Amino acid sequence: MTQETTEKALSFASWAVIATGAMLAVASHSALGAPTALYTDIAFWPIDGAPSLNNPLVRLLLGVLGAVLIGWGALILQIVRAQGPIAGAGARRMIAVSVGLWFTVDGAASLLVGAYGNAAANCIFAALFLTPVWLARRSAQPDGATGGV
Repeated sequence: MTQETTEKALSFASWAVIATGAMLAVASHSALGAPTALYTDIAFWPIDGAPSLNNPLVRLLLGVLGAVLIGWGALILQIVRAQGPIAGAGARRMIAVSVGLWFTVDGAASLLVGAYGNAAANCIFAALFLTPVWLARRSAQPDGATGGV
């Protein structure tokens, strides 16, 4: 995988996380929560309208979670675009570690609460990040110097 293709793929994945964070953050306002309500209904399959976002604590946590996702996506985007000492293998390692930790904790929590749809969606997000990281690693020069992500 070329450096340019890797950067484009990881930038896309970062923007997907930022967009998801924005969707969750705006759900902290009850009038803007419809997309998140639909997502939570899918996560707690079957679609039956059972999950509710009406609780102020739930809306607060959605706002905080959305903000964290926006920040995490922006951080990965900056790592992808960075040049210099963190470029290349170091950047791939940082992305892989952060995605791996998120995937493990979020996936375990999703399974514990029965949000199997969220665990499945996590697999898609993880693949969006880890596939280009893995392919870039495989195509890196033997000395590890790729000059970028």
